[in-house]
Amino acid sequence: MPVLTRVCYTALAGKEAMGTPKTNGRIGRLTRARARAIFDRTARRALRMSGAEFLRRWEAGEFKDPDSNPNVMEVAMLLPLGR
Repeated sequence: MPVLTRVCYTALAGKEAMGTPKTNGRIGRLTRARARAIFDRTARRALRMSGAEFLRRWEAGEFKDPDSNPNVMEVAMLLPLGR
């Protein structure tokens, strides 16, 4: 399972994803509110800050060398969900 898919599945399931998730064969829509909730929950878990705070600091360039911090990159990969 690709990393981003695993991160999103983990966020949706609210627990660590192991292996391929079982589904009912249906594809659901991700609402904006649900997407923002996933982004916020991931930022709080990974960095101990809200999604809004992460977004503000990211856009201000406050994360120096974000590639060196996997927690920052985990949240950064989900930026499309937070905007």
